[in-house]
Amino acid sequence: MSGIEIGLIGIVGLIVCILAGMNVMVALGVVGTVGLGAIVGPTGTIGVLRGVFFDTTHSFHFSVIPMFLLMGFFAMRAGLGEDLFEAATRWLGGLRGGLAIATTGGAAAFGAASGSSVGTTTLFTKLALPQMLDRGYDKRLASASIAISGTLAVMIPPSALVVVYGILTESSIGALLIAGILP
Repeated sequence: MSGIEIGLIGIVGLIVCILAGMNVMVALGVVGTVGLGAIVGPTGTIGVLRGVFFDTTHSFHFSVIPMFLLMGFFAMRAGLGEDLFEAATRWLGGLRGGLAIATTGGAAAFGAASGSSVGTTTLFTKLALPQMLDRGYDKRLASASIAISGTLAVMIPPSALVVVYGILTESSIGALLIAGILP
């Protein structure tokens, strides 16, 4: 079979797998692996897959990501998020929309400490959402301000996403992290 025929069969197989309810990521992996096996054989497929997994994960740059997450865990266990939110609420609570502004400020500060948007959003959903709803904020406004505030963590160093971006683009990670502070 030619490469074009294998590719067409792979596309049909991918569509069948997705329509059968298979996860898209798994379907792409299975169809790609089978197609690669049909083109280069089983020995070549194993060599390519081994090389892909090793080459993408053996970089020492990835070692900072667990450290960022560990720092965020320590900040969470120490109550840093609660303290930052309380301080921002005291400073900005008297303003109209002050609790939403305080949520954004507290999430930005905690995101700077943790580098994790998911962790920041989860923490501030637990902290700020009940207070915002108790003070009469619309549920949509409260949820949206927390969701948007959590995304600030990926832009403020230390950011795990910036590290991954730097590795993939072969850019200086230090320069990218500095760009998050001084654009």
